Amino acid sequence: MKLRELLAQLPDSLLVPEVALANQASLDLEVAGLSTNSQECKPGTVFLGMPGTRVDCGEFWPWAIAAGAIAALVSLQAYQSCPPQAGECVIPLTDMAMACGEDADAF
Repeated sequence: MKLRELLAQLPDSLLVPEVALANQASLDLEVAGLSTNSQECKPGTVFLGMPGTRVDCGEFWPWAIAAGAIAALVSLQAYQSCPPQAGECVIPLTDMAMACGEDADAF
């Protein structure tokens, strides 16, 4: 499944329309797996940065990308606190809990 196909399974209400994807080329990459742990990401993984009660794990997306994740799906707050650089595919979503379930079901 390509990243584009995985994202197409998400309800439009989860996407943040005013934020464009930083790396459109990533949309055509093959998704090898999903991970909520940035330290367990491997090449081809999509990182799902879940916010917790004390820490927003979405802020760990740079480590996931460095480990080979093709994209990171994070909360809007994590995206704003640690904006991506050119070539990094970080996608902010409005409800990470719902997105995690939808992505797992689609994958």
